[in-house]
Amino acid sequence: TVFLPGAKIKWGASDIVTFSSPIDAEPTQIFNILSNGTIAITDSVRECYPEWFGAVTNNGSSGVAQTNLKALKFCVDIFPVTILQGADYFISDTLNITSPFRTIQGVYQGPSGDSYNAQTRILVTNGSSDVIKIHTPSAIPGNFNSWNQRITINDVQIARTVGPVVPASGNEINGPAGIRMEKVIWVLLNRVTVAEHFTGVLLNGTIRVTMNQVISQRVSAGTGSHAATNDKTYHFWLNGYIEFGLAGGNASTYFTDCTAGGYPPNKPDDTIAFYLPGAFVDTFMQRVECTKMGWGIYLDGSNLNANQQKTGCADVHIVTPILDAYRDWE
Repeated sequence: TVFLPGAKIKWGASDIVTFSSPIDAEPTQIFNILSNGTIAITDSVRECYPEWFGAVTNNGSSGVAQTNLKALKFCVDIFPVTILQGADYFISDTLNITSPFRTIQGVYQGPSGDSYNAQTRILVTNGSSDVIKIHTPSAIPGNFNSWNQRITINDVQIARTVGPVVPASGNEINGPAGIRMEKVIWVLLNRVTVAEHFTGVLLNGTIRVTMNQVISQRVSAGTGSHAATNDKTYHFWLNGYIEFGLAGGNASTYFTDCTAGGYPPNKPDDTIAFYLPGAFVDTFMQRVECTKMGWGIYLDGSNLNANQQKTGCADVHIVTPILDAYRDWE
């Protein structure tokens, strides 16, 4: 299906437009998503650009951020592969990924001749929202095959435009995250950067999550009423206290060449690179790196129930980590 330059389809709320062949169009608007129509695709249609649905890059105004969120959501709900340009996509709230077998493909920032390619960034325009949440809205306990699955994110920076809102003490797990995963199976993050979040990547009841060359960074100060007393950073947090029928809170988690660095101003001691509280069984770390913060790798197997105590803190592999520039050792 070929769209000539300037071509656009508009349709009403009761109309369904079905595409049975790949869509050939430039990354510019060809659909009017404000009409609330419905798109149906066949298996041969795989890729889309959010620009097709009205997304605008490199513009952080409130109206554009709202439109971008709708456009991105439309893509990840319907199309298997969402292709992003080397540009900034500002969004007004959390991008929820609830459909299985989805890929978000950005542009890697690497050398190209004597210059650097532009990097893809998704930036939420507030300090309180997660940027991306991968989850199963109505997960059935124990029925893992019904969970959202096979989600891949490649070559994207996940950031925010303002400092994160700091949660109250005891509510840290609900602090704003770059990527939050709940009740999902088979997630792959490749060359992803999460920047300026209270928690970089949070796993809260997952199976088979693999992270390759994922970087978490933070240098901005937290905001909100609790910032003065509770501004912390958890770069990678695997919550092992959640129970869903397996030995640990997150079954089979793999870190390879992942890096954590940075902390809020004057808060190095309140920062943890890899935080594994609870039942952290089946965690594999290879060549992870962190520098200049309170804790590099923090394993806390306390306060487990009787079932979790049996096997919940076994089978953890940490191979050739780099814990750099630490002042104190415990």
